[in-house]
Amino acid sequence: MRWVVSLSRVACLLSIGFFLLTPVVGQQEQGSASSTTGPVYVVGPGISPPRALSSPNPDTPAVLGKGKHRRDANCVLAFVVDEQGDVRDVQVTRSSDKRINQQMIDTVKQWKFSPALKDGKPVAVRITTEIDFRSGPDPLRGHP
Repeated sequence: MRWVVSLSRVACLLSIGFFLLTPVVGQQEQGSASSTTGPVYVVGPGISPPRALSSPNPDTPAVLGKGKHRRDANCVLAFVVDEQGDVRDVQVTRSSDKRINQQMIDTVKQWKFSPALKDGKPVAVRITTEIDFRSGPDPLRGHP
């Protein structure tokens, strides 16, 4: 079973796939809880996106089945990449199968980024990613 990870809108190629970052406006997120000292921003004008340094692939959840009984699933997660490039505050915003949620949260928490930059200084940003599990053939390889 193959998987696809993507963040929505501003494309940046990473080692595990295409990530698209949500560029709302380059402003501070209102009312965001933060365990860091600075505000949490969204990627946009004046704020460069974080870059993945380490992003381990998620394992295919056992609950999706095997062989001809495999099922497709996806999970959309929102999280903060802090000033040190660590992932925190991971939340599932949408999921086709709630049984995969904790495994996807645990996977994303392992990821490490170079932080986003605002005026050349590291800042925390909120981003979203979608992890898809497809049971069909991989179009890049021509087989599952």
